[in-house]
Amino acid sequence: MKVIENRALKDEEKMELQEIQLKEAKHIAEEADRKYEEVAPKLEKTIDDLEDKLKCTKEEHLCTQRMLDQTLLDLNEM
Repeated sequence: MKVIENRALKDEEKMELQEIQLKEAKHIAEEADRKYEEVAPKLEKTIDDLEDKLKCTKEEHLCTQRMLDQTLLDLNEM
């Protein structure tokens, strides 16, 4: 009977430890969710800003290319 009681006590202790670990895991998951909620909008804004900057840079490049092409044509006509 003593063996069964010891086994039951060990199982109970193991269960308590697992409950503590579960609470810690839930806390970590909740903290990760909060951090994601904070970072995701900032990341989306950064992506939007970079896409806008890329678009402007492409437009500037196109204008510069056209200007260079025209300059080359003008030089060839001389």
